[in-house]
Amino acid sequence: MSYIQLILNVISYIIQFIGKLTYIALFETSSLVINLYQAIIENKSLPKLSQYLTIKLPETLDSYFIGILTIIFLIILFEYQKKFRIKRYRHKKFFCYKKKDIDNKKLPLNCTRFSKVLKIKNERLLNQRLHHKKININPTEFEYFSAYLFYRSGFSPVMITPISDDYGIDVITTFRHKNYGIQCKFYKSNKLVGIQAIQEVVAGNKGYGLDRSIVITTTTFTVAAKRLAKATDTVLIDASKFNYWQTHPEFIFEILNIKRFPKNLLKYKKLKTRGGELNA
Repeated sequence: MSYIQLILNVISYIIQFIGKLTYIALFETSSLVINLYQAIIENKSLPKLSQYLTIKLPETLDSYFIGILTIIFLIILFEYQKKFRIKRYRHKKFFCYKKKDIDNKKLPLNCTRFSKVLKIKNERLLNQRLHHKKININPTEFEYFSAYLFYRSGFSPVMITPISDDYGIDVITTFRHKNYGIQCKFYKSNKLVGIQAIQEVVAGNKGYGLDRSIVITTTTFTVAAKRLAKATDTVLIDASKFNYWQTHPEFIFEILNIKRFPKNLLKYKKLKTRGGELNA
């Protein structure tokens, strides 16, 4: 007997075993429910436990069919539970600082979560930019637009801090158990971002207990700001990187030096590489 035939026989045996085991479990569970229903509702006596496990096992083809269905069901359930656990862990980790504010001496996270309504609104804004249209927005709308780009790239949750008392952080988000604090600077083309923005985002990240700082701007940064950002491990996203990111969602992972990114982002590579401008 060849190795291939041996492997096929083992797989066949395992599938039949899983199918028969599932059949027994379903049959006995249904019998238990029926007997309990009759005992509680119809006042009938419960059968003896020795009467269980007296069922007839299914045929070979039926075992194959039930076994394959069981394996498919377990795979789907495992994938769903995996995504649910990751999402739940991110959300729980993100809000743990708010619950333990006094013990850990962290700032409270009274943020607004990025919702599907905001996603639709900012998708329209991005589509207008992709059609080479100039968009007039204010600094607050720029913060929401930046949050949308993180949301589209697979970061979750994406939170927007209050307009006042944000401690230098405009957007807070998480990706693979790492929390990022983002400050958005919406300036005109003749104004550069200085070291104050770097100092604010680093201090805000320290206060919130986040892992890494990011500063996004519609212009560029001064030489001193770039030096300070390098010393404090702060990620700088200037106008050129920001514009490229809008049409290439996976570009943020290159900026943050993350080697792997969600596969569903590949569909965005067909977008145009240049768009309109954001005007104050």
